[in-house]
Amino acid sequence: MSKPFFIEDDQTTGVEQVIGGDGDSVVPVARFDFNGNAVGEGYRGMTIVKYSDGSVRKEYYD
Repeated sequence: MSKPFFIEDDQTTGVEQVIGGDGDSVVPVARFDFNGNAVGEGYRGMTIVKYSDGSVRKEYYD
């Protein structure tokens, strides 16, 4: 018979501390139209923009 397993001292993950950068270092890494096709910086219209911090926004360029 196996012994019960207990987690002590709030050690639920191996991650000690996450340190993020300042907001100025966030840059766009990919742009897509609403059909999911990759587009460039010069694309006009609604785009989905993915940023280096993992956030995603809808943006309009005309």
